[in-house]
Amino acid sequence: MRDMRMRLRSVDTTTGRSLQVRSRGLIAAFVLGTGVFGIAGSAVADYLTGMKAFHRQDYATALETWIPLAQQGDGQAQVSIGYILEQGLGVQADAAAASEWYASAAEQGVVSAQYNLGRLYAPGSGVPRDMNAAARLWGAAADRGHIEAMHNIGVLYYDGIGVPQNAQEAASWLKKSADAGFAESQFLLGGLHESGIGVSQSEPIAVNWYRLAAAQGHPKAIAALTQRGETVGVSAPAVPPA
Repeated sequence: MRDMRMRLRSVDTTTGRSLQVRSRGLIAAFVLGTGVFGIAGSAVADYLTGMKAFHRQDYATALETWIPLAQQGDGQAQVSIGYILEQGLGVQADAAAASEWYASAAEQGVVSAQYNLGRLYAPGSGVPRDMNAAARLWGAAADRGHIEAMHNIGVLYYDGIGVPQNAQEAASWLKKSADAGFAESQFLLGGLHESGIGVSQSEPIAVNWYRLAAAQGHPKAIAALTQRGETVGVSAPAVPPA
């Protein structure tokens, strides 16, 4: 079987950067959401003013703009402040304070906050390590369609961390994120089909998932195809398996 060490994943959706931190073979990172849904009236303009400041790296102005909104209970402002504190952007990094802002936003159902807070619970950054809490938070975000959360909850089901081990449930979540174009999930799902773990054993389906991941530059997927004698970029385009 392929190297099936599962990895947790996260993406900074504000700056577009992908941040990966390996932990026990898993990937974890951070998200700052960009949606303004749920922000009422003129607060939208204030939030966007802070976002413009954030993008020009004027973090002091971003905080000055967002803090009043966050104190009034605005979840998007809360998660944005949490991100600045966690990353130490213009301030001393403070994961514990970030976790409090994330928690406030997560309680309001802000998906990026649920994902971020789970990311902190997984390694115990600013909060006690609690994989059960991470699983609950990622599960909530996954139910709302958060792609990286779907990947992560699939990883947890595969390993039986924070949730009962269940290969079928793992494959189900990984397929959802793979269908959304997430390369790591596509590669892992290919490995599951190659070995028949949690899904039907099928070499053609496995190869198709490897092709999809390889098309995005996934190195292990490229290696899997190379070992099969395929030259990546020359083979016929892959089609998402049914």
